[in-house]
Amino acid sequence: MSLLDEQLKMAQETGVLIDIYRDYHEDSRLGRINAVSEYCVYATCFTDDGEYDGISICRKDHVTRIRWGGTDRESQKRLIERNGPAPAAPALNLATLRDIIESVQKEFHYVTVALETLRPDNIYIGEVVSVDDDYLLLNEYGSKDALDRSMLVLDLDEVTLVEADGKYERTILFLHGAV
Repeated sequence: MSLLDEQLKMAQETGVLIDIYRDYHEDSRLGRINAVSEYCVYATCFTDDGEYDGISICRKDHVTRIRWGGTDRESQKRLIERNGPAPAAPALNLATLRDIIESVQKEFHYVTVALETLRPDNIYIGEVVSVDDDYLLLNEYGSKDALDRSMLVLDLDEVTLVEADGKYERTILFLHGAV
């Protein structure tokens, strides 16, 4: 077991608040670790104001650093406690990207996927129509401006992050009348 695996497991077991950095994608998430697999890290996320911000699953080999402890995270912990408990994180199948996408769709009735290697802001929110080992067919929800729906095929090799139930996603679903 690698040092990273050991520390992620420790964070999962203790419930400590942790910053997960994916520097190559210019991204970090503040959260609590729900599970760690050979493939990925699954966390419940929070905003800097301590508000629940959904779940996030990233590839473990994209994690460049993790940080816990210190006054910053202690302050964020207090804000999280002030906002009340986050929803319980559902159990997800984390074996493969396909399994993750199918599990998130089953639990949340939609999925958010990011293709950050191509563009840092390349995210898609939608209902999974079909997924195989290579591609994802998504009935996409349009942005707040367009509010359109379209069908979209995405290459799974390009997916860098899977999320659901975040503030932005809940807003999009509300505007589309999906919640």
